[in-house]
Amino acid sequence: MGFMALINYFFGNWVFMLVAILGFFSILFGFSLNILVMARNGWKMPVSKTAYRTRDRNKKLPSEHYSFINEGTELKFLADTILVRSLNRVISVGDIFIYSIYVFFCVSLVGILISAFKFLISLF
Repeated sequence: MGFMALINYFFGNWVFMLVAILGFFSILFGFSLNILVMARNGWKMPVSKTAYRTRDRNKKLPSEHYSFINEGTELKFLADTILVRSLNRVISVGDIFIYSIYVFFCVSLVGILISAFKFLISLF
């Protein structure tokens, strides 16, 4: 079996292309949401005080690129307000779309492993 035939066997499935396209647009959409909220708030990402202080007792923001949500904050629903205790992180709606690439990657990896397994079985 030639190299190109092998590549086609593993990656010729339309599902993998669909996953790649969905992953790309998911990252692009999440990045756009984060840029939008930062642009409307002086190029700083607003962070929920409650969620951040639950995560980190230090109470100081990690860098000058963040600010706590206050009365003047615009697009609060797009700010870092979601506390993910298992990751010890405060994330935004845009981050959810960005992190979804890991789900797309795992689906692709499982599909590749299944294709590889089928290929190895076909050799015998």
